[in-house]
Amino acid sequence: MITFARLQTKYRYEGFPQGLWDGHGNIGDCFQNFAVEHLYRKLGIRPEELILVNRDELPEYDGPKCILPMQGWYDFQRHFLETPPWSGNIVPVFLGFHYHTVASKRLKAETLAYFRSAGPIGCRDRMTRNYFLSRGVNAYFSACMTLTFPKRDVEPTCGKVFLIDLPSSLMRKVPASLKRDAEIATQLYKFSSSPPSDEEIVAFENHARSVLAGYRDEARLVVTSRIHAAMPCVAMGIPTIFIHNNIHDRRFDVLRGVVPVHTSFDRIDWEQPAANIDEYKKRITNNALSQIIGKADEFSVALPRQPDRPRDGLQEPGSQELLNRYVKKIDMDFKNRTITLNQKIAWNFFRMMRLWRRIKSRLRLLMSKRQKRK
Repeated sequence: MITFARLQTKYRYEGFPQGLWDGHGNIGDCFQNFAVEHLYRKLGIRPEELILVNRDELPEYDGPKCILPMQGWYDFQRHFLETPPWSGNIVPVFLGFHYHTVASKRLKAETLAYFRSAGPIGCRDRMTRNYFLSRGVNAYFSACMTLTFPKRDVEPTCGKVFLIDLPSSLMRKVPASLKRDAEIATQLYKFSSSPPSDEEIVAFENHARSVLAGYRDEARLVVTSRIHAAMPCVAMGIPTIFIHNNIHDRRFDVLRGVVPVHTSFDRIDWEQPAANIDEYKKRITNNALSQIIGKADEFSVALPRQPDRPRDGLQEPGSQELLNRYVKKIDMDFKNRTITLNQKIAWNFFRMMRLWRRIKSRLRLLMSKRQKRK
């Protein structure tokens, strides 16, 4: 009998050089796992019914055969350098999958064959999608499942401003009026042992649930440099500002169509309303449910509930195709905005060149006057 599972992040990095991991957990990893729980609820499957599978020990899993959404970040895990990369008792459903570029260069041909057989690979960012496509693996951009969290029912009457993991260079950008009563927060969690014990992992997940509920119930504004603080908050209907000076980080393309990526040099509207991503969220959710249901159908697994979803067929496009069309529109809008930005950069460049010519002309004039005096 096949059952359903979700990932649990236990930070088991045995076999890697000492000092690779600093002993901190990122509660953004938990948010991604909770988003999968939310999807399962739509299918009538309660969190307590799910098997928990350690993200960092997939080949060692020897529990009941299970359907497992592979939402998350993969880099340090040694098993993707091995064959097989996951247990034969795992039926993977790739949604919101991110694989680091440096790590991906170490993938063997045998490992890539497993990905080809498990496709399509729903990728969290375009960088991961493009990598798999370049290796002949069926892949598409599924976005991140944290964008599917439900919108909060009520906004707080006297809400807080949360400043989450802002370094001092970015903190200086925040107006004093916002910093005055703001809550300075972090999404890092320090474990007392390495690797963490099972009890610590339970405490870690409980802390993450408490933090997420705090954002939902108390935040009137979130300012953050963490994508997995920004995306859940936008999904929950919280005004969110994402700010980071490394705008070339390719992980950030998941924020296209969600929130702008600001730097400390930008002019920022600190009173902006919550972003409306309802249509985008619907497309992401429908595709994710369709992928899970498809695996359940493939293995004749009954679901407690079947939500309405587009019928995959020739006359009516499937959920993945509808999501792909929406993503293409986002990318085209982004491209157009980038062209406009480049025009502004070019205009400023020529403006600076014109100013520099004036300065040189003035310097020549001063030099000629000085020579005449001599």
